Amino acid sequence: TGLTEMEFDEARVKIHQYINPAANFANQSEQQRVLVAAVTFFSYWPRRSSIDFLVAVAGNTTCEDDPREGALNYLPDAIKDAKDLSNEERKAMAENVVKTLQGFLPTASERLKVNIDAAIQALKSP
Repeated sequence: TGLTEMEFDEARVKIHQYINPAANFANQSEQQRVLVAAVTFFSYWPRRSSIDFLVAVAGNTTCEDDPREGALNYLPDAIKDAKDLSNEERKAMAENVVKTLQGFLPTASERLKVNIDAAIQALKSP
């Protein structure tokens, strides 16, 4: 959390060079552990780019539940605290993410459905 904006941008670029949140992670347990760490990193930097990363992980059905659960748990705060969004943009982002999350429900595991529902409720509350 002590990074400057420039340091965050450099780290963000390096993370994206190493790991794509939308990649196929089937049978790649080591990569999924890295993905969990990346999710945690982005949770400390509530920005539009972090939200995009977390949404991509939350929707990646080739991941195990751990990275997806982390992304879902961090998403509401990332949106509410995003420093590069105006109030109007934040509201629109929350509405779009709610719709996206609702689309994840039909194929989500029972474990993730709980996290998806909690994220949706948190995003809908003022």
